[in-house]
This record gives sequence, structure tokens and C-alpha cells, in this order.
Amino acid sequence: MVLKSRSKFRVIHPQSLNTDQQKALAELYLPLMGQQAYALYHLLNAEGSFTDEEINTISRLILILGTDIDGINASFKVLEQFKLIRTFYNKNTELFHFEIQFPLNGSDFLMQAAFGRFFIKKMGKRQYKQTSKLFQVKELSEDDLEITSNFDLSVLKDWDDENERSFEELKQKLYETTHIEFDINEFLNGYSTLLMPVSLRTKANLKTISQMATVYSIDIETMRKIVAQSINIDEGTLDNEALRKRCLAVRSKGAESTPDEYDVTSVQYLYNLKGKTEVDPWEKKLLEELNMEYHMSRDVINYLFRYVYDNHNGRITANLTKAVAKDWSLHNVTTIDQAQEYVRNLTSRSRSKAPDFILKKNTKQESASMDEIRSRIFGEVDNEEI
Repeated sequence: MVLKSRSKFRVIHPQSLNTDQQKALAELYLPLMGQQAYALYHLLNAEGSFTDEEINTISRLILILGTDIDGINASFKVLEQFKLIRTFYNKNTELFHFEIQFPLNGSDFLMQAAFGRFFIKKMGKRQYKQTSKLFQVKELSEDDLEITSNFDLSVLKDWDDENERSFEELKQKLYETTHIEFDINEFLNGYSTLLMPVSLRTKANLKTISQMATVYSIDIETMRKIVAQSINIDEGTLDNEALRKRCLAVRSKGAESTPDEYDVTSVQYLYNLKGKTEVDPWEKKLLEELNMEYHMSRDVINYLFRYVYDNHNGRITANLTKAVAKDWSLHNVTTIDQAQEYVRNLTSRSRSKAPDFILKKNTKQESASMDEIRSRIFGEVDNEEI
């Protein structure tokens, strides 16, 4: 739906931005969005901070920004593409609701597949490298190709192999998970140097071993065997891909019940959740992505699996699980308490009467929005298209 100068609007959920978010907006969003969209975001946030009941017309925004209705519509489209606002519409009152969203933090923005590549294309390799250091960007793996659903990919239409190689070279080699639970010191204690020479006990190798053992819920003795099998003594190297494949092949083990049902390794939890059925390799790869990309702790991952399992006819699917993980990430859900509260709010909304505003759809969207996914899968209130 195209806005008109007489269109009425109200801003909901204005956000109080911290210093890091202000930096991300100025250093990352502004160069890609342009000054007018950047100014519109701050103006809407300010409008919403006065009172939730304040209703104005788009002509007010036009006047303050010194633009015209075409400029306003273009800026709104940009803000929606960069996930900085959500637009709702009430057909009965002809009132738009603009919901303000938090910007991504700096490292997440530059790791985002489309945003990171767009930044290089527009700002150049040197600026990307300099900005990456400012925000301490973690490595973006070759698997991180999924993009924001309604981002305009035409801006990357001339992205070629040379650009991609440069992009890979510029990324920082700091791809970390913040939830390492494997005791690497105990792993090394008494571990023969004939099986793992001292020259291979580098920080990078030990970090990889810790990550793989944590993600795939592998005990110390089993990990020692896997590491020994993945070492080429003659060449003096640790084959990381062979290590990963052997970790994926380890048979699942369940766990005894605990006072906190989510306080077990994710492989154990998933094994029990499925009725003590073997955890498939694709499910383990999904665990790796949730841990490494979304930096979720194991109790949050376990609760996420329970949520998907209970709301999807006792099934786990990769696309659905990643869609929910992305949604939780966008809403800053980082602890199990936050996840449980978020789910309670979703459940409460789904049981209440249909809201008086509905999500504005872009007819040129490449795929369904997160709210559409939740609505279709988890039985939330069906929203009428406009």
C-alpha cells in the first residue's frame, strides 16, 4: 500500500537506543540507506516517544524532512528492507501503525550475508576492513548465505567471483561460540603426544576441538579417539573436515532426567525428545548452526526444539527451526527466561481476538515474513491481506 500525504499514522514501541546501536546506525546503516531514510527512522522514533496516542498525518513527516511523498514512500521501503520498522494498517480507521525495531549490532550487520556484501560493494574493501575492526566482526562462513527475506537483491546483481574472494579474504578469523562447555584442559591432561603432537596443540586447533565437542555433545574419551583418527602424523596436520565428519557420526546418547529438563547437552535433549531415537547428522548440523551462528546457549536451544516439536506435530524441520531462531535473535531473546516469556506472549496473542491492525505486505517480497511463518505454522490469528 502506498502512503499518501493525508494518510494518518501512529508510532508504536519507540526504542531507546544505546551507544552501540547508535554507532551501528551511523557507521553501517547510514551509508547504505542514505540520509533521508536514516533521518526518517530517528524522526519516527522521536514521534513515538511523545505519546502512544499521538496521531499525525504523513504531511507532517514531509514538512519536517523537507521532502515529498515519493521520497517518504521510498524511505519507508528502505527502512522495511533493513528491518528497522514494521508497518501495520487498520482498514476501519484508515490508520497506519509504524513499529520501531532495534538495529542489528555492528558485528551481526557485517556478518549478515546480504548486508555485508552490499557494504563492500558500496563502500569498498578498505572501508569494510576498517569498519570490521571497529566492530570486531566474527568470521562469516561460506554457509552463511541466507538473507533477510525482503532485502532487494538487485543491488548485488553484478557481484562476481572476484568480489566474493575479496570478501572472504577480508573477514576476520574470529568465528566463535560463546558457550564452550568442553573441558579442554582435562582433554589434554594425560593425552599422549604420540596421538596428538605438541605442534598440533595450537590455540586454533584446541578451539575447534572444544567447539565440535560442545556442539555435538561428545565426551572427552570419545573426542580423544576422534582427534587421533583425524591427525596426519606424516604431514603434521589436523584435518578439520575429517574431525567434523567423525563428530557427526558419533551415536547419540540420552541423559537421565534432571530438575531442570533443559540443563543437558542438546544432542542428549533431542535424543530424548524424539523418544530415544538417534539424532540424525542433519540435526547435528542444525545444532552447530544454532550454536555458532546464533550463539544460543544449550538451554535456549533445547527450549527452542521443544517449542518447534510441540507446535509442529511432533516433528523437527531445519527451515522452521532456523526461522524461529532468527525471529528470537531479532527480538533479542538470549536466555531461557526471555524465550519462555516470548512464547507466552505469542500464545496469549494467538488466543485473543484478532488485532485491529494487520501487517502490510509487499507484493514484491521474495519470501514470507517471519510473522507469516509463525502464523502459518503455529496457528496464530490469521491476518487479512490488504
